[in-house]
Amino acid sequence: MRTFAEIRVLSGFKSQENLAKVSNCTRSAVAKWETGLSYPSAQKLVKLASVLGVTEGEIIKAIVASKQNN
Repeated sequence: MRTFAEIRVLSGFKSQENLAKVSNCTRSAVAKWETGLSYPSAQKLVKLASVLGVTEGEIIKAIVASKQNN
């Protein structure tokens, strides 16, 4: 299972900062999602899915996988 960081990179966002700018959030929020410390709000989840080209479910699964890897 892919982690959130892997999805970010595969979607063309080389840094947390790049994704943060496009999704209108902070770099630290992206870092927390990548480590599984928090989850995006429902509204942010929809935006992320659109930006990353994946489903909301894939994002949740990726954050869970990220948490398990840490």
